[in-house]
Amino acid sequence: MATQFQTTMFCLFVFSFSVTANPLVAQTSQSNQELKMSARYHVETGKDTGFLIVKLQIPKGSHIYSLTQKKPLSPSKVSVKNSKQLVAGKTFKPDRKPKVIDNDPIFKMRVEKHSGTVQFFAPIRVDTSADFKMLKPEVLFTGQICSDEGFCKLINNKTVKAEFAGFFEREAKKLPSSIK
Repeated sequence: MATQFQTTMFCLFVFSFSVTANPLVAQTSQSNQELKMSARYHVETGKDTGFLIVKLQIPKGSHIYSLTQKKPLSPSKVSVKNSKQLVAGKTFKPDRKPKVIDNDPIFKMRVEKHSGTVQFFAPIRVDTSADFKMLKPEVLFTGQICSDEGFCKLINNKTVKAEFAGFFEREAKKLPSSIK
């Protein structure tokens, strides 16, 4: 009589063999490129505020779900390991809206996804005495990348160090000539 452990191990073996033996799965996993991620931050001249930009380059034929995707699909999540020298806002905003499918034929629900290149922005507060060239906050991405054929890969806390990209100045708002 097989023990529960032996039965479980046999099922895992059969499952792993069937996945690796399936040419469609093997071909998709080999051709699926990795999600590329980079991050940078800018600080306003003379202030303790700025913004952080996280850039995701999603391979052609793939997508990630939006930050606001409803479950049971896995929404993407961008976060920062805050420190005493740099604290990021909790809400990241994309540079463009996700593609929305109101009633996805597979999931029978609203699906929001990004493809191509997308950048996420968050406000930051910094310690102005910090050496910005040395300050490299860690940015994390969690979600999944899916091929258009429906094969998905879980991404759990993919990390990158954000680089300081320089200072910026806000333009002074010009008053209409009728007010001067």
